[in-house]
Amino acid sequence: MQSIELADFHPEMNLFDALAPEAFRKLLGIARRETVEAGSALLREGGEADTLSIILAGKVKVYKDGDNGEPIEIAVLGSGSIFGEMGVFDGHPASATVMAVEDSICLLIPRARLFDFLKANPDIAFTMMHTMIYILSARLRKANVHASSVASTNPALNAALTDLFGD
Repeated sequence: MQSIELADFHPEMNLFDALAPEAFRKLLGIARRETVEAGSALLREGGEADTLSIILAGKVKVYKDGDNGEPIEIAVLGSGSIFGEMGVFDGHPASATVMAVEDSICLLIPRARLFDFLKANPDIAFTMMHTMIYILSARLRKANVHASSVASTNPALNAALTDLFGD
């Protein structure tokens, strides 16, 4: 296994920004690096999602299969971005497919190893959970803005979102 160093990380990697260098080194001890070829799926919608992934280099596309079978692009993620966090924290299958759009290098942390690490390191756990809540909240806000924009032009979607979230 190739060792992982602090220098491997993009300076804007926000999941780890708040960690002290020593805490970050400890976390790297439970991770593994994986090189992924363009076109390879890292997660498949409906499949197992038990690994937190951080993109060190490259780009991935996140998409869902539409009703007509055509892919609906949700996002393109690059260096410093995370994915797989929803399945890691809620235990549900992957909500989308993640595919490398160019050769990429990812850091992978399986759920069991992450949870054991967080239990053994409560100070690091608090910092990481606070940052994760921030990341997920920012994504939810962005999704809300997008959904509101789309719903404003689609009365049926507007009614469905009102039923789901209230007025």
